[in-house]
Amino acid sequence: MAEAAATSFTPITPVPAEARPDSWSLKLIRELEWKRFEELNEGYWKAKGYRAELTGRGADGGIDVNLYRPSAPDKLLAVIQCKSRSHENIGVAIVRELYGVMHHVGAPMGILVTSSGFHAPAREFAAGKHLQLMDGEALCKQLAELPEAESRQLLGHVIRGDYITPTCPSCDVKMVRKPGKNGRGDFYGCGNFPRCRLTFQVRAT
Repeated sequence: MAEAAATSFTPITPVPAEARPDSWSLKLIRELEWKRFEELNEGYWKAKGYRAELTGRGADGGIDVNLYRPSAPDKLLAVIQCKSRSHENIGVAIVRELYGVMHHVGAPMGILVTSSGFHAPAREFAAGKHLQLMDGEALCKQLAELPEAESRQLLGHVIRGDYITPTCPSCDVKMVRKPGKNGRGDFYGCGNFPRCRLTFQVRAT
């Protein structure tokens, strides 16, 4: 799930219907807001024939998607954590956290998916363990290998409506871009303000 104010999103003008992508690309994957990125990963595994379930909004305990064996749909196969970051690579601390969560819930495998990449220590820690690290380029390649019908269905689902503006993790509503004060730059605020005061920083391109 998206992280609180520490997470930032690249501001991109919502894409009009006639300009929406008709195929997968790394650019598209990096444009997706955090919730659509989670839906993309859930949908990818469903298209592969697995039972995959989002954990839902709110505190997720470090798990965004639960993955189950096709031959035993009630038996947990892996826990998946999704990190939608345009440019920031994932460090070893996040990989260690997933490894701990994996053992805490008794999952045989942990999968960490990011739209960016991984620092070398993160990959070194995952080596030899039941941890799969998938960066944006690898995810794009996997999506391109899906059967055409499943790929198009998943693409249409992920880019429906506004797939760029971040969603408030607490309220499950789209956030609103607002001007910052004292030269601090723009930010996204929850659409339910003032009842919800959660914000995300807007990062300049």
